Amino acid sequence: GKNVDGGSSSSSSSSNGSSNVSSQVISLNGDQGNTTSTNTGSTTATSDCGGFSDVSGNSSYCEAIDWVQSADIFQGYSDGKFKPFKAINRVEVLKVILEAMNVSQSNASGNLGFKDVQIGAWYMPYIAAAKNLGIFSGDAGKGTARPDDTVNRAELLKFVFETLKAADGHNMATCKSNYSDAGSQWCSNYACEAKRYSLYDGSSLYPAALSTRGEVAEVLYRLHKVGAL
Repeated sequence: GKNVDGGSSSSSSSSNGSSNVSSQVISLNGDQGNTTSTNTGSTTATSDCGGFSDVSGNSSYCEAIDWVQSADIFQGYSDGKFKPFKAINRVEVLKVILEAMNVSQSNASGNLGFKDVQIGAWYMPYIAAAKNLGIFSGDAGKGTARPDDTVNRAELLKFVFETLKAADGHNMATCKSNYSDAGSQWCSNYACEAKRYSLYDGSSLYPAALSTRGEVAEVLYRLHKVGAL
């Protein structure tokens, strides 16, 4: 069956800690380093970006963040911030992808066979929906879901395109062009599909780079703009 839990296990650190930019995070345009100065700009709140105090009108993520907020895919934090450069974790990714693709939550019975989840947690209906859809089965033979683990770009793309296939019948195109650093990776087919839709700028994907909230918002928004979701 479809299991989107494969790929690199290097992104194992939790995303629930500091909101500072991780050294494993790079900018969406493929340039390593200097992520914050590329995209954050002023911290003045603007209605153009959902009214978040830490997303300015000149942020490259502004339009995407405004869309995901208005579409009720992402919400901000109680302090009025969006935290675009905070690394996103596995259950947060499930939530926003399922919301973006209008997949309904499912009733979660017990721990769904995962020994490392919290019964009754906010994310359990999303794990249940993803499991029912056949896109999430946890770690084979371990009975673990790793809900708090961060997600790298390769893993994000697998989540996105496996969900599109399962929920909307999306067909992966024959690969014609790929990112220069993804051709021999396990995620090659997903990277090629990302290249098809120009989900990441530049010639390199950096598949092991951690995915952030702003980056995921941008990826979903670009898919929305081309009618893929």
